Amino acid sequence: MHKQYQITMKNLEVIESMPGWCTIEKAAKLYDIVIEQNSQLTIELGVFGGRSLLPLAFAHKHKDSGVVIGVDAWNKYASLEGTNDPANDDWWKKIDYNEIYDGCAKAINDNHLFNWCSIIRMKSEQFAILCPNNSVDVIHADSNHSEEITTKEVELFLPKLKSGGIWIADDTGWPTLQKAINMLSEHCDVLEKHDNYMIFKKK
Repeated sequence: MHKQYQITMKNLEVIESMPGWCTIEKAAKLYDIVIEQNSQLTIELGVFGGRSLLPLAFAHKHKDSGVVIGVDAWNKYASLEGTNDPANDDWWKKIDYNEIYDGCAKAINDNHLFNWCSIIRMKSEQFAILCPNNSVDVIHADSNHSEEITTKEVELFLPKLKSGGIWIADDTGWPTLQKAINMLSEHCDVLEKHDNYMIFKKK
């Protein structure tokens, strides 16, 4: 039995059925952040099956404003960039990326989220060119976990985040994320620290 969340049990049941690693507790937290920030532009870097994208989208639908844009290359070459554990790379080599992408798109459609959620199939550094500075209210970073990519995303996307905006960093216990976390800490306050993610607020 789940504790009471702002997000509905029906939405949580949808999320639980999706591929990915986002816990129900984190899904509820992502939903709350969008509501509390009254986010008009939310960006997710690294979507995979959409398990953490959908709670962000459900929140935008609930308040009937703004949009979440999920950015993911859905491509093994992007997943293998940088230096990662060989076992991690081996796993990502075997993924059917088109199937994962199609499943995510179907979930958006099936849950009538297309007015509040879009997915863009490109690398984050490509999308950064299209995203204006000081335009984003919330960023959820959960893409390639190599030090090279995570630090590059902080460099590229922290300027996109408004002052007072929220950055959620996933899998913050990984050694490869420590440099990116230190970079975030220079420009942001740590609001919450969980077992597998941290929430920052830009100064």
